[in-house]
Amino acid sequence: GIRFAALQLAKIAKKRGIPILLDVERDRPYIRDLLPYADYIVTNSVYPFVFFPDASGKVDGYAVSFLRLVMQK
Repeated sequence: GIRFAALQLAKIAKKRGIPILLDVERDRPYIRDLLPYADYIVTNSVYPFVFFPDASGKVDGYAVSFLRLVMQK
């Protein structure tokens, strides 16, 4: 399915040094598996709150925290 194909393509891209951009608007079953492979993540102001449900305050700060969390591979 799409999960397998996306993961395989991400692994191939990483091996070849091809940057991976992940566009995330909502949590899907396969997205969390792809996050560690992403070099860049484009998201809306809501998605970072999936990881920080009790957060309040500026979304930008949490988006940066989200990116740092994901980039710690």
